Amino acid sequence: MFLGMLRALKVSVRMTPRKRKSSESMSPAAIKKRKQREKETAEKKEARLTKQRHRTAQNRANETEEQRKHRLNQNSQRNRDSRAEETSEQTENRRQANRQNMSKKRKEAELKKDDLHLEGFNYNIAADYPPADIGEMGDVCVYCQARRYKYEPKGICCLKGQIQLAGLDDPPNPFDSYLSGKNKKSKQFLAKILKYNSCFQLAQRESLNASKDQYQALPKISSILPTANTNPKSLQIYFMKNENKQAQQRCTNVRGIKADIILELQQILHQNNQIIKLFKTAIKEMPSDYYILPPDSTISSPEEQKARQFPTINEIIVSNTQDNSYKGALVISKCSPHLRTVPRFHRSYDALQYPLIFWQGEDGYHFGWKKINSKTEKTTKMSSREFYAYHIMIRTSNHILKFGKLFTNFIVDMFMKIEIERISFFKSENKKRIDSFCSLKDAVEKNKSFLEIGKESQLPSSFTGGPSYWFEAAQDVLACKKYYGIPDLFITFKCNPDWQEIQVQLFTGQTSKDRPDLIARVFKQKLFNLMKLITRSEIFGEIQCWNYFVKFQKNGLPEAKMLVWLKEKLCAFQIDIDKVICAELPDPVKDAKLFDIVVNHMVHGPCDHNEKAPCKKEGECTEKYPKSFLNSTEIFDMSSIIYRRRQPQDERFSTQRKVGKGKDSKIDNSWIVPYSPLLCKMFETHVNVEICDLEKLKFYINQLSINYSIILEDYDSNAQCKTERSITSSEAVWRILNFPLRENFPPVARFDVHLQDQHRVYFTENNFKRLVAEPENTKLTAFFQLCETDQFAESLLYPEVSTYYTWTHKKYHKRKRGTRDTIKNVYSQETLARICAVHPSDSERYHLRLLLYEVPGPKSFDALKTVGGQKCETYKEACEKRGLIIREETWETTLQEAIEYSTAEQLRNLFSIILSFCKPSNPTSLWNKFKGNLSKDNKNGRNNSNSKCGEEQVIEALRQIENKCMLMNGRTMKDLNINSQTGSHESGAQDYEYKREMNYDITKLRESCDKDKPRLGQEQLVVYNVIQEKITSGAGGLFFLDAPGGTGKTFLLNILLSEIRMQKKIALALASTGLAASLLDGGRTAHSALKLPLDIATSIHPKCNISNNSGIARVLKECVLIVWDECTMANKKSLEALNITLKKLRRNNLLMGGVVVVLSGDFRQTLPVIPGSTVSQQFNACIKASFLWNECQEETLTTNMRVQNNQQFSEHLLNIGDGEINRKDEMISFPSWFCCLVQSVEDLISKVYPNISKNFKNNEWLSKRAILAPTNKCVNRLNVRIQNKLPGSDFTYKSMDTVVNTEESELYPQEFLNTLELPGFPSHILELKIGSAILLMRNIDPPNLCNGTRLSVKALFPNIIQATVLNGNSKGKDVFIPRIYCTPINSHFLFNRLQFPVQLAFAMTIHKAQGQTFQVAGVNLEQPCFSHGQLYVACSRVTDPQNLYIYAPDGRTKNIVHKKALM
Repeated sequence: MFLGMLRALKVSVRMTPRKRKSSESMSPAAIKKRKQREKETAEKKEARLTKQRHRTAQNRANETEEQRKHRLNQNSQRNRDSRAEETSEQTENRRQANRQNMSKKRKEAELKKDDLHLEGFNYNIAADYPPADIGEMGDVCVYCQARRYKYEPKGICCLKGQIQLAGLDDPPNPFDSYLSGKNKKSKQFLAKILKYNSCFQLAQRESLNASKDQYQALPKISSILPTANTNPKSLQIYFMKNENKQAQQRCTNVRGIKADIILELQQILHQNNQIIKLFKTAIKEMPSDYYILPPDSTISSPEEQKARQFPTINEIIVSNTQDNSYKGALVISKCSPHLRTVPRFHRSYDALQYPLIFWQGEDGYHFGWKKINSKTEKTTKMSSREFYAYHIMIRTSNHILKFGKLFTNFIVDMFMKIEIERISFFKSENKKRIDSFCSLKDAVEKNKSFLEIGKESQLPSSFTGGPSYWFEAAQDVLACKKYYGIPDLFITFKCNPDWQEIQVQLFTGQTSKDRPDLIARVFKQKLFNLMKLITRSEIFGEIQCWNYFVKFQKNGLPEAKMLVWLKEKLCAFQIDIDKVICAELPDPVKDAKLFDIVVNHMVHGPCDHNEKAPCKKEGECTEKYPKSFLNSTEIFDMSSIIYRRRQPQDERFSTQRKVGKGKDSKIDNSWIVPYSPLLCKMFETHVNVEICDLEKLKFYINQLSINYSIILEDYDSNAQCKTERSITSSEAVWRILNFPLRENFPPVARFDVHLQDQHRVYFTENNFKRLVAEPENTKLTAFFQLCETDQFAESLLYPEVSTYYTWTHKKYHKRKRGTRDTIKNVYSQETLARICAVHPSDSERYHLRLLLYEVPGPKSFDALKTVGGQKCETYKEACEKRGLIIREETWETTLQEAIEYSTAEQLRNLFSIILSFCKPSNPTSLWNKFKGNLSKDNKNGRNNSNSKCGEEQVIEALRQIENKCMLMNGRTMKDLNINSQTGSHESGAQDYEYKREMNYDITKLRESCDKDKPRLGQEQLVVYNVIQEKITSGAGGLFFLDAPGGTGKTFLLNILLSEIRMQKKIALALASTGLAASLLDGGRTAHSALKLPLDIATSIHPKCNISNNSGIARVLKECVLIVWDECTMANKKSLEALNITLKKLRRNNLLMGGVVVVLSGDFRQTLPVIPGSTVSQQFNACIKASFLWNECQEETLTTNMRVQNNQQFSEHLLNIGDGEINRKDEMISFPSWFCCLVQSVEDLISKVYPNISKNFKNNEWLSKRAILAPTNKCVNRLNVRIQNKLPGSDFTYKSMDTVVNTEESELYPQEFLNTLELPGFPSHILELKIGSAILLMRNIDPPNLCNGTRLSVKALFPNIIQATVLNGNSKGKDVFIPRIYCTPINSHFLFNRLQFPVQLAFAMTIHKAQGQTFQVAGVNLEQPCFSHGQLYVACSRVTDPQNLYIYAPDGRTKNIVHKKALM
């Protein structure tokens, strides 16, 4: 609809310009004149052209009509002659130039016409923005005199004269006065109009309430006369002889109505209602037991249809027996206790149900109504939607709109009738059946009858509002995401019932609830205006793509949810976000209008004092209001954004709102829903605008999937077609007027997928044999044919074909318009395309679909099965060979690739990783096949597959593998399904954990202590003695070692650990990150060692998942020292869980169960990472906010061991960390002695990685340098840029993605999962070169391979990466990394990705660099730091300030420091 309106806006097209003559055909004077003009200045040329335009205008103003026609004819002839001489290439160039000129002029005209371009970024309080007025309802249909808004379709009312019906007469007085709403009696009548209508109904339902149950139940009609000893009801009351008794009976049946009004209305109906008159006449003149009224009226001509239709006495059929041969007829008995159902499509259905609306008994919709083509005079069936759309339009006189609540009930009832008619078309009238082509062919060969073939067709996706319709809509959104990435804006636009356009059209005494027709029509026009502002005026910039759908709230009002993809992505700088989106109350004095709009429409709740609020669940607001105050917008790598909500310093910036009886709630910035000031001011309604992230994208998709309309239970036995929901009157009007429920631009082309001869065929009794004899092309088979005949098509994937070809008449045709590729001689047009989703249970079709996304130009189904010249048996096998899905042989191949280049120890490590993280289906078989290689090294250190191993070697190898697996994920061989008959040593987890902490070489520890203790500095020695004294006392205690980067914290902690272990006691080394753990002797991450839950941040009662009999429990019971490094990054609940666990296990109520616990870290560095949290939430999560902090003894190290020769640099670093040199805007500059400032990103790369194309092979050189940046997006750009400087070709690895819940496989297909790029998660496409620096993203073999370990690629294989460790205790070792299964944490899409857990690491995020030291470091601050401590961490990674290179635009950057964390 919106697209159609935009296309209807005309743009003038310039005529073909006159061809320029060649010099040979020109006179000397003309040549001289041309040369003079070529020398003209721009000013002279413009003056000459202006004079010429003025002269031409004067000449044309003076010419006669005959002269004008002659001139135009000459121009036309000249154009025809010129085009006749053109070559095909010249013609195409001319057309292309015209198209470009049209596009340019259209954009220029739009910008001139509308001065709101980019105004969404530049809202001005003082500007007088025009309201988004849709104008008056001034257009009048020339055919039916219906009034329309300017941009409403001209056929919305009567299809441009095809619907020719008589209107309903206005009721006489006093009935008409009761509808006026002008006096008290009228208002009372309208308030109880449902009851008044009920007491006059000739047929009734059991319920009066508007609900889905009411409208699915058909009304029933009684006999004309009541049986003995029963009170008359509905129809029977009309045949009571005394009118007063009739009124009394009606008042008895329906309570709360007035008898005087009943008498007046009763008299009008007796005098005017033709149905009542009809049955009175029939029972008097045609005595019988049964009266039958046919369902349709007999309309013989268009003129007769234009007259008002009533049932007549001649149409009644009398019968003395119940005759059911009249299908759809209304059968009424003379006297019977039984009620009879009124057929829904009977002509008198409406009049029987709504006698006050159809007070004359006029015919409602029936199948006899016809549409009339005014040109051909041919008639076609009129649909119920077209019939009721005609009747609810606003005209000079249309009393149906005055009935308030009765009108809303009526419109929903009629919509149900429309839905049933649509369904019946697909079910019965359509009479189509469905089957696969091969089954149909087989049935025809066996000469089966029509009804024996296939099954009845189900509701297709083209059925508006059905489950398939919304499922396909969700898939279209995923297709947009695939092409354009995550949307930029998520917009919710709600209807305001107080809009002036609605209020001016209301009748006296009406409210907007009484006029759902106005609500739907005005909202549609407002939505159209909103889309114009976003797409044509480009208030947020040029648009790539948009998608919206309309849903209806519980209060009956419509709302539109919208996704917008911008061509220029929103910058991740807070200042840009704050320009677009506001979450604060505006100034009530300077911007009073916007203040009132925000208070009335953009406030959530408040729900703090309202326990019945719809957002409340278990006493908590699901939307997490009220929000915390925040001085600036916080962005977490664009994956999560928290908007600025400053705490108001002035009471003017707050207000009060009543939330209940006698309760007021204060409204301030914490309750404001994010909005666009420009849109809110222009539309005066709720316009929620937010930056879109994955959470909102999933919410949008889920809303689409549940936004189905009512699907009747009697349609199909399929459970998917039985889903119901309530429907509102405004939705009924929306659907009756055929407004779109969703729109998308660009449109998404859908491509079917089927096996050979297995495509679905829809057939009827008349054509099923022809469809077998002359099979039609599908899009897929036509694509095969195209690839055979068109060489260019051989380079295309199946979904790409729509870019260059159009699909018409079951065949692909080359596009004749669009962007021309002169080399390939084709036209292209930007289109979105997707292959229809298939569930994995349909295995062959599912794998065929995967192949169609990977194999270009297939010429047949067999071509898709062919891999490397060899035809596979199944599509699944072809997918396995192409590496599109995992197969069991993959792990055998992985080990086979490593055998030639690895030692047995390296191979055992690789095998352990496969067992722990790769989920092989038959690990015993894998072990048996490779146990020889895994068990013995040959003399030169390489594997020898021919060497034989003894039983002891095999058992020892298996024991080592088990120990590795225990270290990786705490699982034994039994847990990993390795058959015990292999001779595995089942040591058990308990023994392993204990032995691990006791199995240290005492001699080496003593040598290490003797060597390192004398090197302790004065501060270190003081701390060492304090902690040792506490350990010796046995009283336990909690220490925090405040140690900035470079102060020798790790050195001191390792000496403490060695000292305890040397005494054969247990000292447990923990760290918050894998990298920090690798720097501690025997270190491991706190989460894995203490079995902390992944959702510890949201746990109400945090605890360690440690059983009393486990190995780690024994370790905690006997340990005397626990060291926890980088604890400032840990959540306080982790520390509290450890305290509870130690007390419980050790049965000691002292702090930490009597154990000495040493926490170490630096609060100047980053705080706990909680996605989507505010600063206060981050601080509340850190250990300083724990009750244990008060029990903590703080020790400090201040001397920077890294830069002892530059005390000035060290002090400046601390000042940065403390925020002492920040200005008010948090900006700082860098002194020249502090670092080396560079002028560009390229300069930064050349300084940190000079001559990298030659030096990259030097691992020592590579390990000492890195570039740091705040965000993953910036890091990724740098890594690609640096890797491109390396020689050699790229190796590309694609992941294999699957949803965890197989029921979501269709909703989230694999190609969508491939597009998900999450922070800290392997990418779908990984491009590497030999020599590239990479970073491990998972703890797979700690401490050698942990999260944050840097490596250099040594060799690349299809299934493994051979790399050399660049940092940590295993520096210089070669390792083999396989693909492993990774599941994202805290992701809104739960899926598994099989991929190498690495990313490029020439550059890394500041967060990942925490704890590392470099000789040369670069810091890219083109995007400033966004969280506490980032700049301090980045600058403190180097040992020499002369090797710190910083790129910051203007030499300044933002330094975020939260002083509360440092206090």
